[in-house]
Amino acid sequence: MFIKVVNSKSFFIVLLLLLVYSTAFTLLLKDKQDENVITDVARLMPTKIKKLIKDKEEWSLIETIKEANQSDLKVSIAGKRHSQGGHTYYPDAIVLDMTEFNQVLHVDPDKKTSYMG
Repeated sequence: MFIKVVNSKSFFIVLLLLLVYSTAFTLLLKDKQDENVITDVARLMPTKIKKLIKDKEEWSLIETIKEANQSDLKVSIAGKRHSQGGHTYYPDAIVLDMTEFNQVLHVDPDKKTSYMG
């Protein structure tokens, strides 16, 4: 009888803790979904950025980099956002979201450049 009571109480406590944890996690996650906050896939270290650029047009990326140079802003490049802890994002920087670039168009080993599309 005692084991059944302990198990019932333990189950209730664990269930209550899970409910509290999931509620807190959901509320904290809502706050971090600000459009100027970016994080890696593990969501370890959200970073407030100036702006996120998600564009495949070459002219748009060039203009963004020019704007960053004129405003003395840092530029980060987000590939697949798998860096643990978000350490590739600079605070108050412009982030170029390159997740849509999924084709290698050309590689020039001599110039050490590649072109994606």
